[in-house]
Amino acid sequence: MKRIFFTLLLIFLAFNLSAQTGKTFKGDVQIKGDLEVQNDATFTESILFTTVAFALTDTTMISYQAGYGNAGDASIFTVGSTLGSIQWENGLTFNLIEVKVVLAGSSPDIDIQLYKDVNMRDGTPTSMLSSDLTCTSTTTGNSATSFADNTISDADQFWIGVTQATVAPTFCNITLYGYYTR
Repeated sequence: MKRIFFTLLLIFLAFNLSAQTGKTFKGDVQIKGDLEVQNDATFTESILFTTVAFALTDTTMISYQAGYGNAGDASIFTVGSTLGSIQWENGLTFNLIEVKVVLAGSSPDIDIQLYKDVNMRDGTPTSMLSSDLTCTSTTTGNSATSFADNTISDADQFWIGVTQATVAPTFCNITLYGYYTR
């Protein structure tokens, strides 16, 4: 359903943006909604649909891997361990729309939570997922799309923590899907 909505939105914006052809835009001039010209540009007869689609589709922004698939790698998946972290400093806000986790191992079963705070591990982090994400899939992955807080803002520390480890995996791939806003 989400993909159908974005496709219809793309078609709507492609037609509405075609009215802007022949005009010259300088710098970060807003054209329509959140679409912006990042450099000076002159639109002639039309805007390529693929250019508009690229600007509006979900984009993989952050991907973390933990472990290499070896038996000994299971030791890194313990309750309280951090699977990845980042200091977010770019002047933009990252808006999460989906988290997907794929594991490797023999019947793996862990739960994860996404955290953010201005000071990593100061004891008062914000849990970003509405509830811990149970991860057991070794094929298509487990996903979460419900968030208590879905934004990572400038100067935030962000990390992924293990909250439960019934059967530790040997490898974990975590992909965060979302988009930037200013």
